[in-house]
Amino acid sequence: MSCTRRIFRDAIEDRGAELARKPRPGRPGKRTEEVTKTILRCLQRGLTLDTAAYVAGVHPDTMRRWRRTDKEFEFLVDQAQHKGYAFVAENGMRLVAKGNASMVRFYLARRVPGFRAKDLEEDLEHDYEELLKELE
Repeated sequence: MSCTRRIFRDAIEDRGAELARKPRPGRPGKRTEEVTKTILRCLQRGLTLDTAAYVAGVHPDTMRRWRRTDKEFEFLVDQAQHKGYAFVAENGMRLVAKGNASMVRFYLARRVPGFRAKDLEEDLEHDYEELLKELE
């Protein structure tokens, strides 16, 4: 290899290393650890994706893009949503035990894929007092 080519190659490598060390230009991203924790906490309490995004201070489309591009974030969001379903179901069962199943039926029919209100009605044929005791 000629001396000129070697100098040119070394200059290119040095420039690449220099660029790799510099932070990228532009404004910082919105996805911080705090924003992620806020979104996950909201979802664990049964809030919708859109509501969780607004509470965290980001647009819902931004959060959907994060889910699409980051599989780890998507996994965490899915886990939090399932915990949220359980949270709402547990608290909703207290209402059911008191004789009010309409809120639970409404929530689950709109939030849980494949949910059928008929399934809930079949499950509620149990004694309400026993159900309340099990939840305490």
